[in-house]
Parts: sequence; C-alpha cells; structure tokens
Amino acid sequence: MAWLGRSNERPPRIKLLERYHDHSDQDIGHIREQHPHPGVKPFLSSFDHMKYRYIVAFEGVNEATNLKWVMGTNSIAICHPMEYEGWYMEGRLKPGIHYVEVRHDLADLDEKLSHYESHPEEAKAIVRNANKWAAKFKEPEREDLIATLVLLRYAKLTNNNMPSHLREYLDLV
Repeated sequence: MAWLGRSNERPPRIKLLERYHDHSDQDIGHIREQHPHPGVKPFLSSFDHMKYRYIVAFEGVNEATNLKWVMGTNSIAICHPMEYEGWYMEGRLKPGIHYVEVRHDLADLDEKLSHYESHPEEAKAIVRNANKWAAKFKEPEREDLIATLVLLRYAKLTNNNMPSHLREYLDLV
C-alpha cells in the first residue's frame, strides 16, 4: 500500500500516517516537515506508487485528486466514504466495484487488505471496473459533454444568470 501527500489535518490521513508510516511493506508518508505527524518522506512519483497493489486515495481539502490516475492503473484505490464530487463523478463510483472503501477511522483497513489479498479475482475485478471507468475520461467528446453538464449544474445550483438558449437543458442536470 502506498500514499504520500499532505495530511491537510484530515483525520483519515492523520490516522493513516500514525498507523502505517513505519510499516516495512507499506510506503506511507507525508511531505510537510513542519507538521507534527510522523512519516515525513521524500517525493514518491506516480510511477513509484504504481509498484504497490493498493494506493490510498483519501480526500484532502476537497476530492481525492489522485483517484483519477489511480483508477487507470493496475492498483486498487483505497478510499474512505467520499464527501466531494467533481468532474470525475465520484458519486457514481461504487465501493467493492470501482475501489475498496474503508471507514474514516481505518478500523477495517487491515481486514479489507487481507480479504482482497486472499481473493485475487475480486481484486482483479475492481481493477478492471476502475480501468473501464477511467477510460471514459480519455474520450474528448465525452469530456466536452461532461464539462458542459458540470457547468450547467453549477449554474443551476448557484442561480447564476444563464443564457436563455441553455435554459432548456436544465432538466438534464
């Protein structure tokens, strides 16, 4: 399992650092020397992350930004219940289908890792489903459509003045 980032004072990230920063078979750490949390480590590239079967994709200040590239690899994303939704449409992702979900307090993390280690076909299915999801975002036409829908939804939710020629599409969002 790998993760290197900032704690952003988010409890799941802090708990991860406290529990796993010194495990020999995990590469867990943070990059902010001035923070009081254990596990300061040097930069770990995306390529180096991909050497691990599991990559932690916990939300920070907002969505888990690494989730987008993790789901396109042969690694499994480990996520806590997600609060934020961005253009990656995280709200449509399903635990056990697209990623492995763990509790915010990480009480079930070891159990989940053990389960997927002893059920490799289930783990491979998650990777396949995640890869299929990620592939959708590599199609320029689909990206344009998603961007348009996101902008429409934003305009609808914020009650911004929307051009009249776009109002007829509000029922799509």
